[in-house]
Amino acid sequence: MTTNPEPTPLIDVHAHFLTRRYVRAAQDAGNAQPDGMAAFPTWQAFVHLELMDQWGVATSLLSISSPGVHFGDDAAARALSRHVNEAGAEIKRQNPTRLGHFASLPLPDVDGPLAECSTR
Repeated sequence: MTTNPEPTPLIDVHAHFLTRRYVRAAQDAGNAQPDGMAAFPTWQAFVHLELMDQWGVATSLLSISSPGVHFGDDAAARALSRHVNEAGAEIKRQNPTRLGHFASLPLPDVDGPLAECSTR
């Protein structure tokens, strides 16, 4: 049996990112303490990349943090979903070998994503 002296690079499939606009929208909707935390953390790609390096993570797949993008208004959720998806895509474009991105949907608004797909 041979052993590999180098550890296998890790892939993180559950990593969250935030934008200022997203945090503002969540707070405006009354979500000041996401998932029971004291407040929304700050998030910056370069800090995330440093943590990945520290822990031996080769790739992170990002998604928006809880509680999602829908706070009761379908149109606002669609706009916020587009914003976080465009922000995530830009983060991925800037770091194509290290970061991926899962798109956000404005659920429970099903018609919004379907309409978005038909216009693209």
